[in-house]
Amino acid sequence: MHDSLAPVLNLVRQRGGSAQLVVLRDDEVLVDHAQGHGPDGLFWSWSVSKPYLSILVHQLAAASVLDLDAAVSYYWPEFARHGKGSITLRQVLHHRAGFSTSRGLLGDALAMTDWRRSIRNIENAHLSTVPGAVPSYQVFTYGFILGEVIERATRRRLRPLMDEWLLTPLGATNTMLGVTEHAFSRCVPIRSSVPLATTALNSRSVRMAVIPSAGVSTTARDVARLYEMLLNDGRGRDGAQVVPPEILLQATAASSTEADVDGFARTPILWANGFQLGGRTPNLYPPLGSVAGPRAFGHNGSNVCVAWADPDSRLIVAYLTNRVTSDGARHMTAVSNAIASIGLTFRNDC
Repeated sequence: MHDSLAPVLNLVRQRGGSAQLVVLRDDEVLVDHAQGHGPDGLFWSWSVSKPYLSILVHQLAAASVLDLDAAVSYYWPEFARHGKGSITLRQVLHHRAGFSTSRGLLGDALAMTDWRRSIRNIENAHLSTVPGAVPSYQVFTYGFILGEVIERATRRRLRPLMDEWLLTPLGATNTMLGVTEHAFSRCVPIRSSVPLATTALNSRSVRMAVIPSAGVSTTARDVARLYEMLLNDGRGRDGAQVVPPEILLQATAASSTEADVDGFARTPILWANGFQLGGRTPNLYPPLGSVAGPRAFGHNGSNVCVAWADPDSRLIVAYLTNRVTSDGARHMTAVSNAIASIGLTFRNDC
């Protein structure tokens, strides 16, 4: 372990619970830590899941299967109900679809294990803002909109398609969009102060479901592998091209600024095309921390998990935990900031 990262491990250990933390710089492993469960334990990654879907969308666009500037309704006519006919795939990637939820956050959560029910709810949803006008985080609708478009455009199911196009070429053998029955015993239980939520989230019906926005179960090592590939111009550890090299630039092009207050989060979030970005905002606890450079990209997962990479410092961070707590945002920011501060030294050395 890099000596300067010892304070980071102290933060992780002091918080307790199960966790995995992997920090890489290029091909050097700076930290590979697991507590509570081993390094092969499968964590529910919350919205750290979203970039997997985002990358698949960009892969399909590069292959001319999808047109990001086409209307969602071009692929999915029923989506056009209630004035939603002009919303484009790119606006969904920007979290600017004009509606964050279909039936409120709780309603969407209750439907998340039922794909067809979630799709019907989205078809019947009404706009809350003008599409494209302002960002408003699409917690569950993001995944189901893009997932349904992918299934209609390819005539394939999302899970095997993601396996074929992304996870298998990447060598991410411990990453699953919905765990298999065989792998369920490796799932790390979520711990929350709300017993009903804890029971539901740890159930087979949730952990095995295809929930595109939140349902990827994985390890920190596998998450780090994903971001390592992106920093390596789309090449995997075996040198094979996993995704086209231009995808990183496309997926991380900024779509909002520090002046854009997210309508759902009620605070500025720096959005790209399927990722969250680093950089300073008035947000007290930015998704990737407040020290990560402006070119850093990744995604926070409900302040339970976080993953990001910085092309300038070449740092890659994958931090997965199982604790849902009121101090999650503060803790995630502290961990990301401590790691990113080390990255400042690396950037200055370049």
